[in-house]
Amino acid sequence: MNELIQPIVALGGMGYLNYIIYSRMDNPDFGSETDKKFMILFYSSMNYVLFLFLNQYYELEFVKAIIFTVIISFLITLLFPILSRISYKVTNYIRSLLNLGGLENTKLKDSFLEDVNNDVVFIFSIPEERFIGSGYKGGNSKDYEDFSLNVLSFYGNEEFCRYAHEDTLMFFLEDKKIKADIYINFDKKIKIISFPSAAVEPHS
Repeated sequence: MNELIQPIVALGGMGYLNYIIYSRMDNPDFGSETDKKFMILFYSSMNYVLFLFLNQYYELEFVKAIIFTVIISFLITLLFPILSRISYKVTNYIRSLLNLGGLENTKLKDSFLEDVNNDVVFIFSIPEERFIGSGYKGGNSKDYEDFSLNVLSFYGNEEFCRYAHEDTLMFFLEDKKIKADIYINFDKKIKIISFPSAAVEPHS
């Protein structure tokens, strides 16, 4: 029984470490908390099977088997982003044959806020459309921080910087024929309207 319990205890946190490393490398969308727990359990099971293989097939001592398991598990984790992209390409190919939409393994929030490029953001509450703030897009939070966005102040002479009503802003964008991206988070009750500042800069 001890031979069974000892490697489980020794490798217990390794599955979570796999999850942390992968999420930091690729920032994937694991879905719900249940899905995250399933992925951690999957990684832990993978590590345990790897330990059994090294321990029995190569007849390594307990400590050596643990060390080699950690090293090999880390190397495998580095391949997860590549394997994930291949998996999604295959999945999306099959879905296209079935006339279904494609899937992405990226959080919607991160794909919307990841690229800064001096974009302008206006933030409103929903459903009352109350103005919260505006400015140039800065950095945004990741998994381990509550939803947050760093917004840099306008310079003060921008044509759009004093808009504080969504209807007025949307009329301005429509008048200038500017394509805007809109992100809605029903949990946080916010709507973020984003567009490139270069679209309203005067051209010589």
